Amino acid sequence: MHGKVMRELSRRGTRRCLALRVMSLFLAVWCVEPPQSAIAQTRGAVVRVRDQHGSPVPHAFVAVEGGRGRVTDDSGRVFLDAPGDSVHVVLRRIGYAPFAGRIGRSAVGDYEATLRAFAQTLAAVSVVAPGTRTTLEASGFYDRMLRAQRGAFNAEFVTPEELEGQAGARILDVFRGRRVLKVTGAGRAAYLIGRGGCPVSVFLDGMLLQPAVRNGYVTIEDVVDVNAVAAIEMYASAAQAPGELIPLVGSAKYGSCGVVAIWTGGRR
Repeated sequence: MHGKVMRELSRRGTRRCLALRVMSLFLAVWCVEPPQSAIAQTRGAVVRVRDQHGSPVPHAFVAVEGGRGRVTDDSGRVFLDAPGDSVHVVLRRIGYAPFAGRIGRSAVGDYEATLRAFAQTLAAVSVVAPGTRTTLEASGFYDRMLRAQRGAFNAEFVTPEELEGQAGARILDVFRGRRVLKVTGAGRAAYLIGRGGCPVSVFLDGMLLQPAVRNGYVTIEDVVDVNAVAAIEMYASAAQAPGELIPLVGSAKYGSCGVVAIWTGGRR
């Protein structure tokens, strides 16, 4: 009987595979997956945001260590790439007291955070119909933001919580300093352009706005008041934007290098 040889085939991340070989023949391969908690410690972890009663808080804005913000899913969860025993987070959700501070991992490796809902005194009512989705949920805003967080496409989002933190700003101020577009011009003649200097397509509550000036530029300062805006999403090009935001006609002529969708209504 020839000698047996055990050797490690691969060790990518924390996954380990071993092979059993007799002479030149491989007889078996074993791959051992580590516990999920070990993977979380290495690659990051889930932040779970709950209220004071333990219920999940969906669509909460979560910013870690001063980085770009993300939102939680319907289960109040968002994934972080930064490992560590604790992280500094800023949590905001309209209707809840904001939180800023360090949170630690639970026994299973997740970060646990709590947002306390503001106390509300309401008259007694009888609920006879199921709850309806908010305007932003119905428009697919949060769905697209979660898809972007998973890498489906490159985009920037302005949540209701961010807009609440910019009280007194003009609508164009919200667009300044963005990665995918920039503001040019001044006053009521200012407009948005994409990376290539071409005009962007601007949607207001799902309707494509027609340019108010020559060369296809939309002057949004006269179109919408920032106080009426609930959320904004921005895409570097029409090719990168989700299909539901691309008009059937006109996109090649107006704003093929960028798409902006502005949503108005309640910020919830």
